[in-house]
Amino acid sequence: MRLSQGGGMHEKPKAPSPILVVSSDTIRRQLAYVILKRRGANVSHVESLAEGLRVLEADRHEAVLLDLPSIPMDGRAGPARLLEGLGSAKLLLVDAAGEGRERLRAAAAAVIAPSLDEDELVGALKLLVNQPPVTKE
Repeated sequence: MRLSQGGGMHEKPKAPSPILVVSSDTIRRQLAYVILKRRGANVSHVESLAEGLRVLEADRHEAVLLDLPSIPMDGRAGPARLLEGLGSAKLLLVDAAGEGRERLRAAAAAVIAPSLDEDELVGALKLLVNQPPVTKE
């Protein structure tokens, strides 16, 4: 099963939507990467918010999976920089209930638990990458 939807019978199949995983926790970052790659996703990963923002500035991504508990947010500046850097990418937070920074949780298209259950992760990303983009007013 692929995360992206392919084209019709006479259309060229659509390439998987790019997904960026941001986590300073090596195990969770690698786990998310392996799960998504195994499911056919076009995925890259970085270990810091600063690296993630550089990648988002250089390339368009359909979704960003942010392991919130592992990323220092620099007070209010971190979430603000992240929200500005997202562009049209949808944000999926990995966060335990009640731990999230309220501004990021409000902007996230979805929030999942840090256990990184494979079906939950893939299901949430499928919903995100197959939704029409949200326009910012």
